[in-house]
Parts: sequence; structure tokens; C-alpha cells
Amino acid sequence: MSEWVPTAAIVALGVTQNIGYGALYYSFSIVAPDMAAQFAWSTEWIFGALSIALLIGGLTAP
Repeated sequence: MSEWVPTAAIVALGVTQNIGYGALYYSFSIVAPDMAAQFAWSTEWIFGALSIALLIGGLTAP
């Protein structure tokens, strides 16, 4: 026997997840220059680390 899940709850969770991911993803470009200056790293290394993290996340996602 399957349990009924409200469609509105699923849609709301999907929308909030996309908004949260977008906020984190796009705010990184604002924070990265300050982070590079704080740790004395180049911005290329900072964005390279983000790229590697996204690649690993994509490869390990179900």
C-alpha cells in the first residue's frame, strides 16, 4: 500500500531547494575575491576548487 504525498509539498520542496542552491552557487562569485585576499590565494585556485567540488558532486550524485 502506497502513501499519498501532497503534490504541493513536493513542488514547494523542489522550488526551495533550487532557490537555496542558486543562492549558494551565485553568492560564491561575490565571496571568492575576499576569500582569495584573506588566504593569499589566486582567484583562479578558488574557482578551480569550486569547479572540482561541483564535478565531484555531480559524479557522486544518484
